[in-house]
Amino acid sequence: MGYTPDDVEKEIETVLELNLPPGLRTMSDPIPSVIWTFSFDETLTPANTLALADLVDSMKVDVTHVDPGTLPLYNKTEMPIHPAFNYLSLNHKVDYLHAYFAQNYGGGLAPLIKRTDNASWLGPMTIMQDNASHWLMGVPVDGASLQDIPCDDSNVRQEEWCEELIFADTSKDYNLSDTVLGMKSWQHSKGPCCPDVQKHYLNILAYGKFPRSEGFIARKQTPFTKDWLNLVHEHLDGKLEILKAHPSPPGPCCKDFTDGYPIRWDELKAEIWAALVKKYQNHVLFDLRGIA
Repeated sequence: MGYTPDDVEKEIETVLELNLPPGLRTMSDPIPSVIWTFSFDETLTPANTLALADLVDSMKVDVTHVDPGTLPLYNKTEMPIHPAFNYLSLNHKVDYLHAYFAQNYGGGLAPLIKRTDNASWLGPMTIMQDNASHWLMGVPVDGASLQDIPCDDSNVRQEEWCEELIFADTSKDYNLSDTVLGMKSWQHSKGPCCPDVQKHYLNILAYGKFPRSEGFIARKQTPFTKDWLNLVHEHLDGKLEILKAHPSPPGPCCKDFTDGYPIRWDELKAEIWAALVKKYQNHVLFDLRGIA
């Protein structure tokens, strides 16, 4: 079958990258100089409108806002957005897209909330761009929050050290299926590995840092972002049918079990980050300048 003139024009645009979606100048850039924001209300609330305007005015880096109208532009054919996406709560949609954009596009990802200062992200962005060993940059949580790092054993179970802990745990009151319970249920998985992960962050001398997940900069297609999105997809694969029967109620959700909706509050980000930040700690930066 022959090409039409329209086919040829589209092919040329794709090769020359003339048809990239907003915020991107080239697909090869691992950390584009852009900050992504997201919202999925029908219209931006007045508070979100002000927060977006503040970001645009203060960041000194391009800000690109993604909403239901523009999201299809970023849906990659070779890695489509998960079919569970439409059943998620507003906050879980944003969590999902943080993982999706971090893996596929890279750059800064920021919440639509009032900033605590007007510092630019230009400096931190440049630091990240200048060294390929930098995969993630964020602000550390305060010390008190280290006492309660979210975690789920289902995200660690395939790590060799975790398998060794499970095998060595002679007093365990769980079976192997319980170690992946959190991927199919509202309940957390059971196992010995998350206490070990959480202990890692409480050891201030050894590490003692965990990134706040609200705003961060990511290098795309690193082992960190790949593992993160893969684990998110595993959770959503395991809960897709439940989500179809029990989609999220309107608005943000859910710190408590609500109407059968099966996704825990931190399930798609912080619970997964707990294991990954520990695993890839040499590639995670903590820099207070301009991120908070």
